[in-house]
Amino acid sequence: MFDDPLGPLYQSGRSFTRLPLWEQARRYLIEQLGKGVWSAGDMLPSEKDLSVLLSISPGTVRRAVESLVEDGILYRIQGRGTFVQSYKASGYTNQYHRFFFDKTNDIVPFDMRLVSYELVPVTAAEGPARILNLAYDQKLIHALRVFSWEGRDVGISELWLDWRRFEKMSRENLSHHTGSLYSYYETELGVAIVDARDTVKAKCFSEKLASLGNFRVGAPYLELTRIGYTYGGVPVEYRLSYCTSEDFHMTM
Repeated sequence: MFDDPLGPLYQSGRSFTRLPLWEQARRYLIEQLGKGVWSAGDMLPSEKDLSVLLSISPGTVRRAVESLVEDGILYRIQGRGTFVQSYKASGYTNQYHRFFFDKTNDIVPFDMRLVSYELVPVTAAEGPARILNLAYDQKLIHALRVFSWEGRDVGISELWLDWRRFEKMSRENLSHHTGSLYSYYETELGVAIVDARDTVKAKCFSEKLASLGNFRVGAPYLELTRIGYTYGGVPVEYRLSYCTSEDFHMTM
């Protein structure tokens, strides 16, 4: 399973060779996740087997694994083992959901409709491309969606994605997916989002933005700017969400 055991790895001059062994093991496990050695929902080998494969003590492996569990990258099931975090398998679906209905404080089950979908060069989206660390000759997926609730338009979601990682995405499968966007990323596209950094601003709908759906010009909304990361802290998603704040609020 491992094409690069930890013993040779930390003797080979790589950038983290002077870190404590448990941290080296942690980073190596993250690298393997990034390479797809284990996918979302997969069970890891036992700590004993990992210690043999990586030529380190079981206690060192345990510390590395526990740190990944604490970060939400792995999770444990008592009596079964340790698994790669999965939206589908572990009820993790709404971890990054921020919008709630004022009256009930419940998560809002938005419906989505796709307004536009395109593949654009870096030169057409220099800000998102810089955040995603894309070279000048690479491309981004740019998608615009309107979300609604009980027949009423309540917000807009604008996505910029690293096309190399999301090459399985298409206009058709994005427009027809159901449930969590991150569950769709994971199950259909093979991309796991393991962390997200959000910032929020209060704004009012401009005429241009309001025209994308049925929104009132001048109405207040909350703008959520998100960078989504996959394994190893690699940014793969840049998203702007605009949700009316007349009946909804945001939690962080």
